[in-house]
Amino acid sequence: TNTLLEKVAAAVEQPAFYSALWGSILTSPAVRLPGVSFVLLHLNRKLSMEDQLYIIGSDIELMVHSSIDIMQAKQLLKEKSTRSRVMSKGHAERRRNYRPSIYKAN
Repeated sequence: TNTLLEKVAAAVEQPAFYSALWGSILTSPAVRLPGVSFVLLHLNRKLSMEDQLYIIGSDIELMVHSSIDIMQAKQLLKEKSTRSRVMSKGHAERRRNYRPSIYKAN
């Protein structure tokens, strides 16, 4: 699934691809888990969201409604691996990169 999505994403404009993906996530429960996994895999935590606006797609309301639906979906919340990735991915990155000032090289 991921390889197919990557091929489609490479063949079309990124905002159009992500808008279609958000629409699919919203309308098809079967697409939620692979869709969210794809977004999380391609969201670069080192870049600001402003540098990745294409992930929002061309319709911010669609992305917001899809995100709300994702959080409310019992099927997705029961998936331990997805829930833990959503909840801890950013936190784990910050912990890995954290160095107290006494250890920083000047």
